Amino acid sequence: LLLMITIGILVYIGLSLLSVPYALPLAVASSLLEILPNLGPAIAAVPGIVIAYTAMGPAMAGFTLLFYLLIHQLENQIIVPKIMKENADVSPLVTIIVILIGFKMGNMLGALLAVPLYIVLRTVYSFWIRENQ
Repeated sequence: LLLMITIGILVYIGLSLLSVPYALPLAVASSLLEILPNLGPAIAAVPGIVIAYTAMGPAMAGFTLLFYLLIHQLENQIIVPKIMKENADVSPLVTIIVILIGFKMGNMLGALLAVPLYIVLRTVYSFWIRENQ
């Protein structure tokens, strides 16, 4: 939920600065599509780029594409690891490593399930250690 709100606000600010029409509905769509990891931001970018192209031309569509790529990279490299650290007590480095291992072992599905699986395994292990001491 925190990630959805953060991305929605960032998309609204960015599209408003770029003067893309319908910035608020596009930001709401981006926010709601954050529920789909990795795929959601790509789907959310399409209407924004199309609207920028039809309303302002190909140059602005290119800037809008760059903006969405920047938001996606910012999300993956900074925002998600920070939120995971604060809410699930998983360090950003561990988050990145676990996602890379998950991707290597199970492609996109492995990357999507890597952090939740890590949290479950860590919790089970800590309960097991407490019970056996």
